[in-house]
Amino acid sequence: MSASLKTWKPIISLLPEVKSPSYKVPFGEKIVWTLGVGVLYLMGSQMPLFGAEQSTTDALYWLRPAVGGNKGTFFEFGVSPIVGSGLVLQLLYGAGYINVDFAARDQRALFGGLQKLVAVGLVVVQAVVAVFGGLYGSNLSPFVTSTLLTQLIVAGLLSILLDEVLQKGYGFGTGYALFIGTHATENLVWKAFSLRSFQTGKGTEYEGAVVALVQLLLTRRDKFRAVKEAFYRGNLPNVFGLIVQVAAMGAILYFQSTRYELSVQHSLQRQNNGKYPIKLLYAGNIPLIVVSTAIGLYTFVSQALFNLFPNNLFVRVLGVWKSYDKVPQRFASSGLAYYLSPPRSTISAVFDPIQFVIYASLVIGTCAAGNNAKDVAKGLEVQGLVLPGRREGSIYKELKKLIPSMTMAGGAILGVVAVTGDVLGKLVKMGVQCLELQLIRVAVGPNGCGTAAAILVPTLYQFFEVIAIQYQNRPAGEPLY
Repeated sequence: MSASLKTWKPIISLLPEVKSPSYKVPFGEKIVWTLGVGVLYLMGSQMPLFGAEQSTTDALYWLRPAVGGNKGTFFEFGVSPIVGSGLVLQLLYGAGYINVDFAARDQRALFGGLQKLVAVGLVVVQAVVAVFGGLYGSNLSPFVTSTLLTQLIVAGLLSILLDEVLQKGYGFGTGYALFIGTHATENLVWKAFSLRSFQTGKGTEYEGAVVALVQLLLTRRDKFRAVKEAFYRGNLPNVFGLIVQVAAMGAILYFQSTRYELSVQHSLQRQNNGKYPIKLLYAGNIPLIVVSTAIGLYTFVSQALFNLFPNNLFVRVLGVWKSYDKVPQRFASSGLAYYLSPPRSTISAVFDPIQFVIYASLVIGTCAAGNNAKDVAKGLEVQGLVLPGRREGSIYKELKKLIPSMTMAGGAILGVVAVTGDVLGKLVKMGVQCLELQLIRVAVGPNGCGTAAAILVPTLYQFFEVIAIQYQNRPAGEPLY
């Protein structure tokens, strides 16, 4: 165990912890725990923060599809502290600053505790940056400032503990996967079927794209213009953006089911061959979540600094932010944040291809990187599996050639679908959907259609796959509760 990890052990022991279950949690009880955690998170992501000005910009605008959470709500930051802490520790581990033997149980536990400690630190940092960076309004009273800080920090700690509840075995999968999937599903359903109405220059309009389409067809004499308006309206969710997101989900679902089956056999029973499936989307959506989180956290800090020091040269190099189309939402107009952010609209991508190429290369390149052929080969060898007609130990050589290719191809496809969906989703005139002054809840606008789909489908697929596997592996006759 490295000395650096030992140093943090006394502090880690002070953190609140969810105890592991002292019994084998029945399948039905896991369902109850999972549903309960999901409902609690969903309720918190709709609960408004006391003291926050709802007319301010959403500094986490680009981060919403990757980490969940709605602007101005209790779970404002979603799972960004959890994902961010994992990213920080992986970078430190890869750089050699942290030495961990993951085969040793105590070191794994200590590494997990250190990740929780970093997550708590990120919660505090995000809360301080958001409140004092003017993201909830300026000239806040000491009472409102302290109240906002308390709410954000308590919510961040609660999200960490809820994630730990599932990871300790009370439920299925992980909390951050459940939270991201819950938020993305809720956001998609809300944009399609919300019955919330607004008074616009053209009369009463419904927020849900499908509901608005029906309403316009029933109330407008010119049916062609009614359909056109429902498809391309820029101030509220539109049918075209919804179709783009559903199409992206369908494409990813197709690639998710694509796999290569590697023939294997047991070393002691070579006459019986089996198949080991290697999915095209081998790495899943983790690289996309990581790069989206990294970009989102950077733009979050950049925007907060710009609010405080708009004329500082260094801050302007990090990013200059301004509003468009008479809405309070700010977008990067220059600086590093501009080139790390998705194009604001399809027109922006056409007239500034350099920004689009840099952003697309970053997302696609990150998604296509990484593999763990050695870990997979080790797992198969432990089970006594070998390649037919090959010597023992040869399976790693085969996986070393196969898995990187699958990872690169699948990751590139996922990145391309995400970037393409994001750009096509902005084909309409740019407008921040649902960003009205009287709204407490601010849904993700035309941005993130592709990214949301690329994150939602693999997350739900893997989540239900875990549930199906655990259900099939239940002992015969075991009660559900």
